[in-house]
Amino acid sequence: MRTTPAPLGLFSLITLWAHGRAADRPLVAATAAWYPKSHCTFGDAIAAVRRQIWQHQTCCVSPQRRDVIKIPRQLCERAEYALAYAT
Repeated sequence: MRTTPAPLGLFSLITLWAHGRAADRPLVAATAAWYPKSHCTFGDAIAAVRRQIWQHQTCCVSPQRRDVIKIPRQLCERAEYALAYAT
């Protein structure tokens, strides 16, 4: 009896979260050479929510230690983008 309400609730939560995030920064639809998109899908919304969660977690709890190696922001964003769309 709980299998249908749980995904529906998660879908609603992600949709609302992405909508709230889009008020600050517009969502960007993923594109590829063979599949150009002009509208955001649920996959784009969930990827945006994942990236927001990951950014918050890494910025808030990252320890300041000497054994940490800093990587360029562009490389980090590429990896984040690729992982956010992996399902």
